Amino acid sequence: MHVCLDHQITVDAPIERVWHAISTTEGLRLWYSETALIEGGIGGRLYWSDPSSTPKDRNLISKVVCMDPHRLLLLKAHHLPSTMPNRRAAKGVWSAIYLSPLPQERTLVEVRCLSTCDPRSFAALAESMRESAKRSIERLKAALERSQVPVDGDGDLEDETALER
Repeated sequence: MHVCLDHQITVDAPIERVWHAISTTEGLRLWYSETALIEGGIGGRLYWSDPSSTPKDRNLISKVVCMDPHRLLLLKAHHLPSTMPNRRAAKGVWSAIYLSPLPQERTLVEVRCLSTCDPRSFAALAESMRESAKRSIERLKAALERSQVPVDGDGDLEDETALER
């Protein structure tokens, strides 16, 4: 297995908020997609688009391999859209999202994609994955630093400053 992507970013948010944003449906909907869905915890599925409205052949689905709260979310590509370039190579991709607490309620977010396939067959896909991962964690950072937080777990959002009133 080799690392095909290694990207990190510092987020001005406590690790608990970052974990919520990457490991729950309401959190994913803050920054990734309004239709993302995670179900079942370990062994469950992460649907990057709504499974009820997106044809299966167009939905990216990951299997949740490991959830170590506030530390690690490990995903394996389970189903790839039929339109994805180098689809065969992408089937061997594992994505690890590591979280590390930093002083002053900040969090280091590291995204590593690991591949079990031949590096040469993966080269073309790796570049697009690098760009996609970079955009995704920058969206995560922006969403968390806007101070939007789930209020009661029903998906409604309120600005953190409104909660202080």
